[in-house]
Amino acid sequence: MGNRLIVSWSPATSVSPTANIVYDIYRVAHIDHGTGQNEPTFTPSNSNRIAQGVTGTSFTDTGLTLNQVYYYIVQAQDLDNGKIDTNNTGNRIARWSAPTITCVTGTPPFALETFEAASANTRFAPPLTEAGTNPNQASPTVQRITVAGLGHPSVGKMYLPNYSPCHEVNPSTCQLGGGAQSDFYSQIGPLALSPTSIMEFDQTINSEDRFDGGVLEIKVGSPFIDGEATPFPDNVVTFDLGDYMIEGGYNSALDGTLNGVPLSALLGRRSFSGNKPLHHVRVSLRSFAPGGVHNPSGLPVYIRFRETSDAATSPGVDSGRFVDNLVINNMGASGTLQLEQVVSRKTHGAAGTFDLPLPLTGTRAIECRTGGENGDHTMVFRFGAPVANVGSVSVTQGTGTVSSVSEGETSQELVVNLTRVGDAQTIVVTVGNVTDACGNNVSSISVPMDVLLGDTTNNGAVNASDVGQAKAESGQTATASNFRVDVNVSGAINATDVSLIKSRSGTSLQNGRETEPDGSTVNRR
Repeated sequence: MGNRLIVSWSPATSVSPTANIVYDIYRVAHIDHGTGQNEPTFTPSNSNRIAQGVTGTSFTDTGLTLNQVYYYIVQAQDLDNGKIDTNNTGNRIARWSAPTITCVTGTPPFALETFEAASANTRFAPPLTEAGTNPNQASPTVQRITVAGLGHPSVGKMYLPNYSPCHEVNPSTCQLGGGAQSDFYSQIGPLALSPTSIMEFDQTINSEDRFDGGVLEIKVGSPFIDGEATPFPDNVVTFDLGDYMIEGGYNSALDGTLNGVPLSALLGRRSFSGNKPLHHVRVSLRSFAPGGVHNPSGLPVYIRFRETSDAATSPGVDSGRFVDNLVINNMGASGTLQLEQVVSRKTHGAAGTFDLPLPLTGTRAIECRTGGENGDHTMVFRFGAPVANVGSVSVTQGTGTVSSVSEGETSQELVVNLTRVGDAQTIVVTVGNVTDACGNNVSSISVPMDVLLGDTTNNGAVNASDVGQAKAESGQTATASNFRVDVNVSGAINATDVSLIKSRSGTSLQNGRETEPDGSTVNRR
């Protein structure tokens, strides 16, 4: 819904056997960002307390603003003695998130980048270094690589190396001291954000924990230049985005020292460091949109991926940070809910369930499988977003009725069960006023399905070619490639299917089979 968050916590414990523990919840929408070395927090007070005396371990906060980051502190209180947690000083650890929705508008501030093509390089400044199949640890630059694995299922990805010339030149003998100091970056922008802009990407981390790692920073008004936000952002035009990461945030801090001397150029700032397998990162950008708390003048913004290393070692060959599937979307309604696919679904005994795609344009598919004694068929409509409401579903052409409508395997699927469907005909099912959770709507869409029992060759007539196909497949179990021939949906293709097809020989569809782009049907002789 985009207007609520659920806050949950572990139950507090007490040495008192008569403890009567309840919880108070505090919330603010903005915090002091500080240097970026510490987790965000705030001072709980009566003015920011939103719930008191909660007896459970969760609280649903409603009436919130889409994509606004909210910071929460939960404190426990023992009603038996009036004391609060943490030796009566009160918890100060904050957690934060923002209400989001799955729907996005049609024009993203930064379109999806999969790094599969070299065109990705020029979307960044400085441009990504093209490293191909050799992630180059001897180059302190942000790179595009095309290497399978390294924590990501795809080949193309962005690589921020754990800079170590020794591991690139002679990895077998590289020991302590093989690394080198570095501080490099690449940025995207200028970006025209909206209050619902959210940044997302996938990431894997493998670097020397607390000594080498990276941060995500944002600047308002002009591009980053070398040396800015070093060691800390000024929180006026440069900001660390850690306090706005609502998923997959920083997992460490660059606070490693040698003889008490900090070795990172970022002096203990929270960071992506150490080792973390593939995970998803989401960052709310609402505060930096025009009119936002950090961008009241509506200036363009720039976001940079920054990586640093000290002068010591690295974890090994090809270590560093790997980023993929980078996008900035604007959450919200695009206006129209898209129908992505419709299938005719049947279960073929123990062989499983098989879907017959029903094309929305071009030549239509024929459902040649039996509907049983009652003429039962199932059409599954898959939409581009989770369905929140369906106004109506009806048969608007042909013989048959709607027996039931339900949600499918996901909330994006609408399952329409039909009964008393006649053979050798075109049946049209019309779905009206379908709305998703974001308010996108499709007022009416009609989808035809040709029904001709035994027409395994999909040519509009049952004849010797269908019988011959069934004989050729006889003895086989139904699979994704031959399930149409299992016309009695038993899960096995055998003499029963051949006999059933023979019994329908000579039947045909009276009309041609083409679908117009708008879903309407046209008679073709």
